[in-house]
Parts: sequence; C-alpha cells; structure tokens
Amino acid sequence: MILITGATGFLGSNLALKLVEEGEKINAIRRSGSVIPTILRPFASLIEWREADMLDLFALEQAFENIDYVYHCAAMVSFEPDDRKQMIRTNTEGTANIVELCARFQVKKLLHVSSVAAIGIPIQGQMASEMNILELNSSSSGYSISKFESEREVWRAIVEGLNAVIVNPSLILGETNLSNGSGRMFGLVNRGFGLYPPGLTGMISVQNVITCMVGLMKSSVSGERFILSAENFSFKDFFQQAAAHLGRPIPVKEIKPWILSLAGNLSFLFKNLGLNKESANLAMNKTFFDTSKINKLDICKFTPIKEVIEEICGEINLASIPTFGNSE
Repeated sequence: MILITGATGFLGSNLALKLVEEGEKINAIRRSGSVIPTILRPFASLIEWREADMLDLFALEQAFENIDYVYHCAAMVSFEPDDRKQMIRTNTEGTANIVELCARFQVKKLLHVSSVAAIGIPIQGQMASEMNILELNSSSSGYSISKFESEREVWRAIVEGLNAVIVNPSLILGETNLSNGSGRMFGLVNRGFGLYPPGLTGMISVQNVITCMVGLMKSSVSGERFILSAENFSFKDFFQQAAAHLGRPIPVKEIKPWILSLAGNLSFLFKNLGLNKESANLAMNKTFFDTSKINKLDICKFTPIKEVIEEICGEINLASIPTFGNSE
C-alpha cells in the first residue's frame, strides 16, 4: 500500500492522480477542513483519505498501518516573514515524524520531496549540483532553511538504515490556477504585466517531476538526492513566451534591482509575483542546475519548457479564464 502526504496540494494531488489512474490503491493524508481536489474525486474507491496534521504524531500513526511505500510531499510554503518560524517548525518536525513512523512501521521505501531551495548556491560561473551544501546565514529564506533541516532528518534516518531517496525539484510548472504557486506567474502575464524579473532558474513540468518520483521509488536507488529540472530557463523567456501564447502584450522591460529592493513600497507587484525581500533575490539571481545525475538513470524524458508553457497557456485559454481588472 502507498501513502502520500500532502495529497491535496499541487504536486501530491497530481502524483495521486497518476497512481490511481494506473490502478493503484493509496492512502492519502489531508488536514481537517482541506478540500479533496476535483481531479481525485472520481477515484474515491481507490483512495482512502486520512485526516492528520504533520505535527500530530498520534494521528499520523493511524495512517501508517499496512503501508509499504511513502511519498512525503507535504510542506508549508510561504515567503511571508511572519510565517518563517512556523514554516521551519512545521516542515522540519513534520518530516521528523514521517521518518520516525517509516522506521517504526518498517516501510519498504520513503521518497522525500525537498527543493532546490535546499541546494547551496555554487561559486559564480559554476552549476549547482547535489554536492552543494546550503550555507545557512541571515539572508537564507525560511523556506530554504525548512527544506534543508527537513533533509537532515531524512539523512539521519538513512544513516540508521532507512531505505529513502530525496528529490530536489526546481520551479514546477503545471498549475493553471492563476492565484497559486507557479500559476501566479501565468496570472501576472494574463493581466498584461509589462515587466519581467532578470533572473534565471531551473524549471520543470509537474508531470516530469512525478515520472521521476515514481521511477525512483520503483528503482533500487537509495540514500541519494536528485535535482529534478528540465531546463535552466530565464524569467524573460518565460514571461515573453507565456504572453505570446495568451495573446497578451509582450513584456519588454526588465525589473531593475533597485525596484526589487523596494518590496515594502511595491505591495501590488510583490503580492502578484509571490515575492518579498527574501524571495525577490531568487528572481534576481541566475542559478544554473546540473541535472546529469538524474539523467544518467534514464527514467524520464524531460519536456522542453517552451512546450510546457504552450500547453499550460492552452489550458488557460480553453478554460476561458478572464483577464483581471485592477481590483482584487
């Protein structure tokens, strides 16, 4: 039996969908009050939902009965300063609880979803690889710290004999909800926003991430971490290509560093980009990721990002999602 944490989230729900479409029966954890995703409702006979908070060890125990494989996708994601401490605690202690239960119930394998946010920034001119170690300092985002500390919980368990593997996805594309996750960027383009951030980062489709996760779970690979990224892609190319496919004005002006530094005075911009003074740095920097390690396993053929953008924009157009006015 398979268990998925974070199954109501973007990645977790798409993973659950792939598994049940293949006929798998799964247990899925959701918090009390969270809504079961629409894409999973037709598969009620294959999904047993369990209510549990990641910090509630007793509630989690009930979900681990007869579980063989665990995909740990649950995580709190926020770049708001007020959420920093809670996010670090939730993600770190929640992962520690999952790891403890995996060991106690002798699960066959754990796949932990981390992030490239937990990968250290390389020396200028070099590519970030799985060998990089995040150096925590005062400028580290709360999300990066939470993912780094969560990984440490998994590494401790691996040393103690747990069969586990870690994945570090880059920016995941596939969200057509224009107010959440990477969908915010599509939403901003859909509003006719005429600027683009100057940075560059790794990007990958949600389906490619899931294919890698399932492939790694089924493989004999253990005690390793893998960067999952299809391409190193600039925000300029992203915004301009998305605008072309959505029939919106092509952004031609770069957001200058001094503008990004004025987060407190540009609440509209930063709210819609999903940025603040911490995460603005991500959109400013050019970070290249080395994906040779996952490529050597040959478990996924990565979709070019320009094709991913075109497909998502097509879904947005088909849904007839209207452009937004100035009011929220």
